Amino acid sequence: MNEAMLLDRDGTLIPSHEDRPISDVKDFRLLEGVVEGLRWGHQEGYRLYVISNQGGIADGRWSKESCEVVNNKLQTELALHGIHIEDFFICPHSKTAGCDCRKPKPGMIFQARDKYKINLTGSYMFGNELKDIKAGKDAGCTTILVGDSYKNRDQFDVKPDFQAETI
Repeated sequence: MNEAMLLDRDGTLIPSHEDRPISDVKDFRLLEGVVEGLRWGHQEGYRLYVISNQGGIADGRWSKESCEVVNNKLQTELALHGIHIEDFFICPHSKTAGCDCRKPKPGMIFQARDKYKINLTGSYMFGNELKDIKAGKDAGCTTILVGDSYKNRDQFDVKPDFQAETI
């Protein structure tokens, strides 16, 4: 089985734009520490997967295509540093859809596990919000909360295993 670094996208790898995921590559940049952290993980043998809520697709704030353009830009920029994201797992549903994939539910993590035979107990979930941490915990991963200005501090009764300024 494979071990993985499961990565929230917006606010963890790349900035959010006005507290929302970016939908235009003109707003794209890698956050501080991303290259170094992912390079380390890659060199240690962890496979890298993005696990990202993109509810703006469902409510028409951006398109699935614009989300894919940003994902492709992320892949291209990381490749310049010898880093490869194996796959992107995206939940396009709204907050009210009740789907099993939208974080804080662990559905996207389970999709990645099933598709790539990931050992979740040996894997890490990185995110900048407690919903990322809850999804990772419920999937059996070690969790790392990135940054110090995470939103909804009291929304979930969950604590990360570790906290760091950057990946």
